[in-house]
Amino acid sequence: MRMNKVFVLIALMSLLYFVHQDSYAGNTEGSITLSPFAGGYRFDHDQHLHHAPNFGLGIGYNFDENLGIEAVYNYLETDARSVGSYLGVNAGDVDGNLYRVDLLYHFMPEGEFVPFLAAGVGGISLTPQRNGTENDFIVNYGAGLKYFLTDSIALRGDVRHMIPFEDNDSSNNLYYTAGLTFYFGGSKAAEPQAAPVEPPKPVKVVEKPKDSDGDGVFDNEDKCPGTPKGATVNEFGCWVIKNVHFDFDKYNIKPQYYPDLDQVVTVLEKNPGLNVEVQGHTDNMGTEQYNQRLSERRAMAVMNYFVDKGIAKGRLSASGYGFSKPVTTNDTEEGRAKNRRVQLNPVK
Repeated sequence: MRMNKVFVLIALMSLLYFVHQDSYAGNTEGSITLSPFAGGYRFDHDQHLHHAPNFGLGIGYNFDENLGIEAVYNYLETDARSVGSYLGVNAGDVDGNLYRVDLLYHFMPEGEFVPFLAAGVGGISLTPQRNGTENDFIVNYGAGLKYFLTDSIALRGDVRHMIPFEDNDSSNNLYYTAGLTFYFGGSKAAEPQAAPVEPPKPVKVVEKPKDSDGDGVFDNEDKCPGTPKGATVNEFGCWVIKNVHFDFDKYNIKPQYYPDLDQVVTVLEKNPGLNVEVQGHTDNMGTEQYNQRLSERRAMAVMNYFVDKGIAKGRLSASGYGFSKPVTTNDTEEGRAKNRRVQLNPVK
């Protein structure tokens, strides 16, 4: 009759569970557990009690995913052997009640299979049919396994070494059960959050330097913007007559430079809207006044060459700058030779 009552209790609890089911994965922090079970209980041979079926219920609470506590009640029915039971001669049928509190530590709590270790203390009360009740302190330890059927229900198996203490003696009992564990409430462990994906930083577009006048010198380095197409320029982007320089204290043009001057004439013919300032320069040998006049003569010599080649004089002007604008040092003969030059500046 008592066994039937236990099975009815388990069935009712299962019905309640499915009527009000919470969904939390694995062994969850803060959850309350209800564990109906059935199994067997093997007494020490010296106790002279037959092995007994046992039934019970555990109510637990999980402090976190791993650690929980459980209060357990077991009922068992046995009988004394014909001789020598420690409950007395002819003890007859025996009712047993086992109460205990256990700590459970779960491993891999988020898995489908969750093994655990358990240990606890309590008491066992054995009441024979013909003699008085025997109450003993009991210690237990063991292990178990839970297999989760759903997020909140698990099959469970337990095996324990039960050690009841009878006065100054103790016995070794074996306890094994199988059942279900139902989970109510609790919270899932926080799932690791993926690091926020930062949007890619805008690619800084490095604009290719511009060369507006097409002279081969970028605008940010071009000291003479607007050079006509086809003109020869120096490293600063200024229009120069290639390889046309003057001897010291001279302003006459050597015939060897005529091809370079003719190239300039071609540029002027292709750009009829272009006016040009012919700039004459000297080195720093001599006085400022003398070099100013010498630079003007060099400019006039080149301008007259262009006029003789058919370029309208109104498109041309000649200016002298003396030694005020050297392109390199005047401290060496080589540098001074480079400074004795004519440079062309387009005028809009």
